[in-house]
Amino acid sequence: MSATILWITKASSSPIKHQQHILHTIQSTTDMHCHICSDEELAISMIKKLKPTVILQSLQGTHSLDLLRTYKTHALLSAIPVIMIESNNSPKPIRNYAFFRGCNDYIELTVGKQELLARIRLQSATYLKNIQYLDIKNSLAKTNDKLQVCQTMLDKSTSLDVLTGIANRQTFAQHYEREWSRALRETEPLSVLIANIDHFKAYNDHYGYQQGDRCLKIISQTMQEVLQRPTDFCARYCGEEFIILLPTTTAKGGIYIAERLRKAVIDLNIPHKHSETKSCLTLSLGLATTSPMLKHKARDLIRAADSARFEAKKQGRNRLICKSI
Repeated sequence: MSATILWITKASSSPIKHQQHILHTIQSTTDMHCHICSDEELAISMIKKLKPTVILQSLQGTHSLDLLRTYKTHALLSAIPVIMIESNNSPKPIRNYAFFRGCNDYIELTVGKQELLARIRLQSATYLKNIQYLDIKNSLAKTNDKLQVCQTMLDKSTSLDVLTGIANRQTFAQHYEREWSRALRETEPLSVLIANIDHFKAYNDHYGYQQGDRCLKIISQTMQEVLQRPTDFCARYCGEEFIILLPTTTAKGGIYIAERLRKAVIDLNIPHKHSETKSCLTLSLGLATTSPMLKHKARDLIRAADSARFEAKKQGRNRLICKSI
């Protein structure tokens, strides 16, 4: 890997004058490109322009240490390794303080050629590897973000009914188990409502399945509009059946919601020429309510609601039947 070096020194003590052997050693290699900045005031701008992999900083008094501190506190420069280059009169306390200020290495004027190159290459290679690591890390972070978005979309697609866009039966089952456990723990009422579109097979046979799918979408949307509480949960149960979970809801509250839903569907006034019940689409609804106890099983409430729905159909449809367990 090629090293780009920026050597920063005062014009009055140019490295060509006092540190020629170091400069000559660097320039004699094919994998190092050295640039000299003899005006410390321009150091920051040159670093930003050249983007060196190593900064060589001549140790010339406290000003060079102030410049070192500037590198290490600058967000864009702090990661670039700095090697302090000894000058003819570098006092030992200043040399020690350079490491305290954050320099990565210190080179004496008497350093051998092979050691000099090895130390510069080490700092440059470490910096480049860190840059590569950060690039890979950022790339992975972006990929993970995209994967998370895809996972969220996948979770959403597998939890929703493809046709209506509301929750599917599996999602309802998971939600129901949590609500049942909560109601049992907190001794709160829980209601389940199952709604069945009356004579829907006859509707599909006469109007076609495309129109039937359109009706399912309209009715599922109507149900969600009727359910105003965020805790109420509606799902497509199967075919033309929908199931609604009503947490903290007594029989009285469930009846109120069920009747609103039944009337809302009638108000849609979707023609059903071959209905034996009414000239428009209607619902048969079964409501079951309980305050869960240990002797109860979660499936009992759904079975009771389904039994009530069947009874509503048996009694003439377009009506609500209630049960409790």
